[in-house]
Amino acid sequence: MKRLNLYFVMGIAVLAAAACARDRSGPAAATDPAARVAGAVTEGALVRATVRDVVAVPGGAVAEAEAGVATVEAVVSGGRATDPASGAFLAATEGNGVDGEREFHFTGDDGHARRLTLRGLPGHGPIASARYEEDGEVVAEVTWRWEGRAGGWVLRDRTLTLHRHGRAMLRQVRQADAIDVKEFGAAPDGALAPPVQRAQAIACGQEWVVYIGASATLILAGEIYTIAPSPATLTALGGAITGWEGAFNNLLNCELRACGAIG
Repeated sequence: MKRLNLYFVMGIAVLAAAACARDRSGPAAATDPAARVAGAVTEGALVRATVRDVVAVPGGAVAEAEAGVATVEAVVSGGRATDPASGAFLAATEGNGVDGEREFHFTGDDGHARRLTLRGLPGHGPIASARYEEDGEVVAEVTWRWEGRAGGWVLRDRTLTLHRHGRAMLRQVRQADAIDVKEFGAAPDGALAPPVQRAQAIACGQEWVVYIGASATLILAGEIYTIAPSPATLTALGGAITGWEGAFNNLLNCELRACGAIG
């Protein structure tokens, strides 16, 4: 019943508090900066990649299913390249992330305590992992693996794991190949709001409402797919993942700006 409450929380939760924890020592860098290759990740650069999504259900009737292969692209804006269609986080510039670990705590009017824990590469590298919990129970975990490039990093793979009652329910893996970075030398107009505008926009309550609702939809779609795997339920799950990823990225950007971790 506790999980069902989450399904209907969109539009209901009014977040009472959000707090930033201190940075703690982070994991070792995934790639030695000295080994980075050509193709600089800079503001305004165009990032293209072939993305393959695979869904796996531990112990399920369908052990693994390909959810799609597509060519995606995004322009580096505000230090990040995120494909607007899929929500895929494809690249990040140096100094635009989380150094070590940060936690965000919040409780809505529904009484549920939620926590989002982020861990990044040292030196404000890109996000390496994220964990979302409700009332101390893990709902979703995400890990990213990055390849070093001049000026930053590009995605190699991203794994999203959904949990139910303490056990992994479903896992979706996104692999990025044939990554191409073309520098254009300038960020799009309006890519970064002036400092005053950013300060006025740092109320993340709406981002949390959307994210909680997207998480609810994702969990429901995942549970339906595990019970009745089919092309239709796989397509619905893919749509829920896209919606969740977009909501997560918006929340992430808002909270990290609020904490001063990114500009």
